[in-house]
Amino acid sequence: MALEKDDFLKSYAPFLSKITVSGNSVIIRDEKLQRLVEVIYRDNKFWCDVDEEECCVHVHFALALPELAELQNK
Repeated sequence: MALEKDDFLKSYAPFLSKITVSGNSVIIRDEKLQRLVEVIYRDNKFWCDVDEEECCVHVHFALALPELAELQNK
């Protein structure tokens, strides 16, 4: 799992950056798409508003953020 995370971070992390964590969501800047992406935590799952799914690069990036542990523990 650690190797997969490292590969992900090398491939996608340079294009993604956290803007803010607020309430039940994370706002991420995606430089490849040139837009903001919202990852929302609800019903014990993370959901990407751009890809409209639970498993995408934006959700994986959000899950790597330490601040997300706070959302999951609420």
